[in-house]
Amino acid sequence: MVTAGIEYIYKIEVSRDVSKVHQFRITYESLQCGSQMVYEKYRSTPDDRTVRVSGNFARDATQSQFQLGGFRPILPVEVDLDRPILPQVMEHQYTKVLGLAVKPVIDALSRFRFLSPSPEHMRMPSLPGGPLGGLGENLPSSLKGICCDRQCRSILQSWVRELVPMDIRGFEFRHDSSERVHFMLRENSGKLLSAYSVSDGTLRFLAMAATLLNNDGSCLYVFEDIERGIYPSRLYLLADLFERNTYNTTAQVLATTHSSGFLNVVNDRTFEHIAVSCRLDGSDASIIRPITDLPNVRKLRTSHGLGRLLSGGWMETTLEFMED
Repeated sequence: MVTAGIEYIYKIEVSRDVSKVHQFRITYESLQCGSQMVYEKYRSTPDDRTVRVSGNFARDATQSQFQLGGFRPILPVEVDLDRPILPQVMEHQYTKVLGLAVKPVIDALSRFRFLSPSPEHMRMPSLPGGPLGGLGENLPSSLKGICCDRQCRSILQSWVRELVPMDIRGFEFRHDSSERVHFMLRENSGKLLSAYSVSDGTLRFLAMAATLLNNDGSCLYVFEDIERGIYPSRLYLLADLFERNTYNTTAQVLATTHSSGFLNVVNDRTFEHIAVSCRLDGSDASIIRPITDLPNVRKLRTSHGLGRLLSGGWMETTLEFMED
């Protein structure tokens, strides 16, 4: 991440704690600010709680910029390995000065948004002005707010017209006696469809669209199984949704999918940021590797298509071979 012209690189590695059931521990963690390492916990013995911390961060009160010199460690700091080291650094009596370097990263992480839409929550009416929740609650009021902008309303309606199999004229919003907002679709025939008659996949698409169109400055939006409930022939709309709302904006999207069809419709820019994950035989952990690390993948993408490479098992087999 880059804040105020300074690049921060935060790395964290977590593994299963063999001494405790269903628990994990930090095996490696580091924070780099510009060219300087702020702190680093080395990969060493599982019980090593020592973190090497820099004591060379100061602040110029007139320019509000970090003054960085060579790495000058202070006394080793001991931390708990059952939670991230990042917030612990700010709590330690010797390292509070590092808050100048640590706080921007904590602030960025706190702005991550995780969306796991629930059809039950998305169909419920909501009070005006309520923000869209992680389960999709307050979707009606969120959509109504978006539709106050004529251009956003037009874009959203055009997506839905292509997404659903019936002829849709547009959206309508009604208020009940409790002033709660109800969301409906109106067909060209004049028939109204309430949210309870709209498919789960359409509602999920609308929730993801509402999240991105209502970009609140969050650093990263996380969506899981984005293809769920979407017609295979309409997956290009998902790609368009993500690509249009992240290009030249501050929004970033991390999305997971098992859909081979989705991989066939992403553009070249998205392709460069795809990662492949699989679980190796005999291992209790998954690996994640950039798709561009796979041999000849650009040529195979042109000749075979990414979807075929995924559905045919080539990606998984190649990852296993590379790791071996």
